[in-house]
Amino acid sequence: MMDVAPTVSAILRLPAPAQAKGRAIQGIVSDLAGMRRLAVLAPDAFGEFAWRLWQGEMPFLRSLHATRSILLRSVMPSITPVNFATMVTGTDLAGHGINTFNDNFRCETLFDCVR
Repeated sequence: MMDVAPTVSAILRLPAPAQAKGRAIQGIVSDLAGMRRLAVLAPDAFGEFAWRLWQGEMPFLRSLHATRSILLRSVMPSITPVNFATMVTGTDLAGHGINTFNDNFRCETLFDCVR
């Protein structure tokens, strides 16, 4: 999860959030470097088991998966606010401070870098 923000930053040729602990995923960066727009698809609570069970029902997602897909490890606790905050900051709970949807970031986010 900590590699998402540095990867997106590298693709868009922007600095990563200052406190990012992750590193850009070079295979993805080299495929997409210089793109002006980027979408990060992050289905909530969608793990390998669900993918294997339902991939036949999702032809569009299956075609994207066949082109480029990576497996990300969640950070603990593996709850939505913590993991989504990790994706946009590149750091863990101790760095971003997001435990619930009502918390405020204690650090720079990918959105700050893009802005």
